[in-house]
Amino acid sequence: MWEDTLLIFSTDNGGEVKHGGNNWPYRGTKNTLYEGGVKAVGFVHGKILGDLSPAQRVNRELIHVTDWYPTIMAAADCPYVSGNSRNKLYGLNQWGALRGERGSQRTEIVHTIDPMNRTSEIPDMRFGFNINVKAAICVRKWKLITGNPGHGGWYAPPESKDIFTKSGTRGSKNIQLFDLSVDPLEENEISNEHPTVVSELLERLAKYSLSAPPAINQNTDDNAHLSWTDGFVQPWLN
Repeated sequence: MWEDTLLIFSTDNGGEVKHGGNNWPYRGTKNTLYEGGVKAVGFVHGKILGDLSPAQRVNRELIHVTDWYPTIMAAADCPYVSGNSRNKLYGLNQWGALRGERGSQRTEIVHTIDPMNRTSEIPDMRFGFNINVKAAICVRKWKLITGNPGHGGWYAPPESKDIFTKSGTRGSKNIQLFDLSVDPLEENEISNEHPTVVSELLERLAKYSLSAPPAINQNTDDNAHLSWTDGFVQPWLN
């Protein structure tokens, strides 16, 4: 079975530093929009990958969690992802990138647009987008964050006695821009230096928000609380 198996280890977000996770040296933690919260690691192993030389290949290009489905289907020669039968999959086929045959097919990632999470109820529209809304988009080397991204500290690993956790704050800024190619740790906010980049990325967020279904707050169902069901979900309604 192993000879015909593709093993994929992946994750959907950074570690929660309050519960043993660590994203050092990246900024932030789980539920934040900084790299420590959204950057994820993973590995793929299997004979089907072909002859990788050297024994491993590291890919640091943009790949989104939604890309796994069409990538796995392509690896399995599934006709669902080939030609005109692709049928509007959300993700992109990254099988060639994993095999080292070509670069990533992805040039941007929308990390989130959360209209229910705002720094103010009074809209502050810039280039068609309300910058009070919690949102983030990454296009090639540029990353734009609006609203409140969550706590932005750098959390040192516990085994590093000579490294200290340092705090970071967005101040009163509802727009933050970083050049990840030279500043992957997001230490230097440069929105004032690149107004054209900011306007282009805000226009892209505006475009994506127009195509999103409206957000709806759902009432909490206390019966679904895991601590009341011995740690697993079970039926509670007929």
